Amino acid sequence: CALCAQCLAACRDPSERDLDRALKVARRALELRPDLGEMWTALGAAQLRQGALNTALASLQKAEKLGNASLFLLAMVHHRRGDIDQARQYFELGEQRLAEIHSGWSTLVRRLRNEAAGLLGITPISREKSEEEEKKTEQLKNENSESVGQEAADSPADAESPPSAER
Repeated sequence: CALCAQCLAACRDPSERDLDRALKVARRALELRPDLGEMWTALGAAQLRQGALNTALASLQKAEKLGNASLFLLAMVHHRRGDIDQARQYFELGEQRLAEIHSGWSTLVRRLRNEAAGLLGITPISREKSEEEEKKTEQLKNENSESVGQEAADSPADAESPPSAER
């Protein structure tokens, strides 16, 4: 239910979003399980998309208390409410958490992160690009150390002494 509601609220193509249905799914799920932070996040996402910023903030804060809030959605809500400092704090906290996880980002998290970055005027950097750059840097370091080691092996041990004459 949470994933379905999230997808309905945060679909890549805004014309394919179904906010009324997302709200309905999230509310119904919360009637059954009000302890699910994921559903509060889905509800907050739909409310945010509809422009109900105060109720979106309340839903996302409930999700946060339950240990499952999208910090990027919280950043977007605060930005749209005009609290840029709070928005940046949530965005930076989201970045820190993603760095701690260091596993592949889900497509939804990546989209929300990039959307929040766009609102805040922050240039998004994909994790794949930074990991690829790290690999290239490490590879260059290894190649350089190997070539330095090879040069040392190719040079004579005592370069100043003349080669010995054959008898």
